[in-house]
Amino acid sequence: MKDFPTLETERLRLRRFELADAPIVQTLLNDPDVTGNLLEASLPFSLEDACSMITTSHATFEAGTGWAFAVTRKSNDDLVGYCDIQLQCEHQRGAITYWIGRPYWWQGYATEAAKKVVRFGYEQLGLNRIYAYVLQRNTASAHVLQKAGLIREGTLRQSILKAGVFEDVDFYALLREDWLTEG
Repeated sequence: MKDFPTLETERLRLRRFELADAPIVQTLLNDPDVTGNLLEASLPFSLEDACSMITTSHATFEAGTGWAFAVTRKSNDDLVGYCDIQLQCEHQRGAITYWIGRPYWWQGYATEAAKKVVRFGYEQLGLNRIYAYVLQRNTASAHVLQKAGLIREGTLRQSILKAGVFEDVDFYALLREDWLTEG
């Protein structure tokens, strides 16, 4: 097995998920305010779903196509969320996704984690482009992406069917050359 990187910011440690994290993941993702803003998660989110998510994250890492980080606070190792980057190696690009449990909202954790994973994507993975999708109504997540340097490139109209409603999805991206200039 390859060594999974641990990333650190001023307040956070981004580490490999372990199966022991599954109960906390389940609790955080069983909140409709969290899953309601995610493109693919749905309720109820079972312990088996959490274990499957973690197992899948290990498999994508072993395949060299994804890095899913458990976002934890350095001060006490509390698991507060998730941030990943999934690669499309042939195009030297990666998609980032993230979520933060509701008890930890409005503390800047998503922005801090996203910025670190963007840096990891450019510095360690050699990517040319990093992108993300966000439900158009999720303005808080759009602000996270903007603070991480991504620029809104467009809207995919009625792209996601969520709870029986077609929703628009905004598309954000950042090129390596722009990151180097802004960085």
